[in-house]
Amino acid sequence: MYDIMGIIIDIIPMVIYYGIPIVAIIVAICKLSQYQDAKLKRIMKPDSYTDEDLKDMKKGVITAFVVAFVLAVIIFGIAALFASALMYM
Repeated sequence: MYDIMGIIIDIIPMVIYYGIPIVAIIVAICKLSQYQDAKLKRIMKPDSYTDEDLKDMKKGVITAFVVAFVLAVIIFGIAALFASALMYM
């Protein structure tokens, strides 16, 4: 029982650390999908979405991708820093 808890406690921080950028990328892809669906619905029914709605959705998509990219760069940068530190030890 205690061995399993120790393993879980050791693994959870790594899963969270590497999982946050993955979740951010998934959210960005979902927002992009919603934006594309809104554009298609607007083509079919012009009264469904306004220009303001599409602009707001586009800002959300851009923000989500920027956040995902920044988080991924931070994660890979820190991993490279640790790898080079281990190499020089």
